[in-house]
Amino acid sequence: MKMIDPVKLSRQGADLEGEIPIAAMSRLQELLLDSSGNVHYDLSFTSNESGKRSVEGRICAAVVLQCQRCNQAVTVEVEVEPRLQVVLNDAQAQNTQEGYEPLLLEEGVIALAELVEEEILLALPMIAKHESGKCPASLPDYLH
Repeated sequence: MKMIDPVKLSRQGADLEGEIPIAAMSRLQELLLDSSGNVHYDLSFTSNESGKRSVEGRICAAVVLQCQRCNQAVTVEVEVEPRLQVVLNDAQAQNTQEGYEPLLLEEGVIALAELVEEEILLALPMIAKHESGKCPASLPDYLH
């Protein structure tokens, strides 16, 4: 598992891009009907003039969930643009910049796959379903 140091990467102004197999993400796998495919990430690590470090970018994947109408597989395109501020403790987390979510680093490093997986999990729809009119169990339009 690739471990990263977001503080160090922010100081360097690093960009990371790549793919992680969905099969390597155990919490995400539990929610899916099919764990094939990859999650693509493109992340930029920055540090502003006041020393606040952040992670921004784009994470996307096509995941196969169970449609809550027909119980069959439905592929859902998930795309998230995280805006995370690197924090080292709860006090810093309480003072996160507006528009950012805290990324708490208790040990200074984090598994890249865990960071990416967490963002995908947060972006999943609450109720997975086929588009209206495309579900095998769809009701006629006048009954919606």
